[in-house]
Amino acid sequence: MRHSLLTIFLAIMSITAFGQTQINPKDYRFMVLQMPKLDMQFPENREIPAENNTFYALSYDDTNNTAFVYNDYVCGYYEVPTAMRAGFKTGARNLQAENPDEYWKLVKQVMDEVTANWKKKTGASAAAPATATAPTASTENTAAQAAPKVVASDDPNYVYDTADVMPSFLGGPKALTTYLVKNTRYPESAMKAGHQGRVLCSFIVETDGTISDIKVVKKVWPSLEVEAKRVVGNMPKWVPAMIDEKTVRCRVTLPVVFRIKK
Repeated sequence: MRHSLLTIFLAIMSITAFGQTQINPKDYRFMVLQMPKLDMQFPENREIPAENNTFYALSYDDTNNTAFVYNDYVCGYYEVPTAMRAGFKTGARNLQAENPDEYWKLVKQVMDEVTANWKKKTGASAAAPATATAPTASTENTAAQAAPKVVASDDPNYVYDTADVMPSFLGGPKALTTYLVKNTRYPESAMKAGHQGRVLCSFIVETDGTISDIKVVKKVWPSLEVEAKRVVGNMPKWVPAMIDEKTVRCRVTLPVVFRIKK
């Protein structure tokens, strides 16, 4: 996802210690971006007020050149253009790598504030805050959502099936559906042969939000299964699961539906 930048300049902000009681995303604003429009994942298709074209970078990952950016009304991941990467690398910290638990708390807080600000400004109903949403991927997780509080394992590599806060696609169910519709390619051979159905994929949302260990647990047709794994593997980072306010690995199931229009 590439966007043109009108202006970019460094903002000198005070950085507070990780151990403070109250977390304020404004303490972690590294760069100020001014741009005409930014297609954010959360919330989907929201028009940005003209007076709010200033964005702040919460964290920058120079390994894949992406930053989590936000303003009062929208937030999401931004692919930094080549010409701007040196400035980001110099002026921004990789908070996600330094302290992932703190980073994801801030992401969730930003999403809550974005929702509240939009509702206050427009009076329109907005997507539920990330901290209030159940797992968005599949009805197969419904039983797990209502489970009692999870006891954390001592093994940092343990993969949970449920958590205090389950993984969620940035932007919620609507954004996830939009992603799948836009990015799933119906294999021509399967379409011509009339093969359709619901491919159920299972995958792990890692503590950094990346997707791993993708498996097909309900098969339909080989080419449809290959495409389902591809589109799932290309998803942007999710908001990871949390137990006792710590990010954990969690397995999620996601249906990818292939339906031939008549």
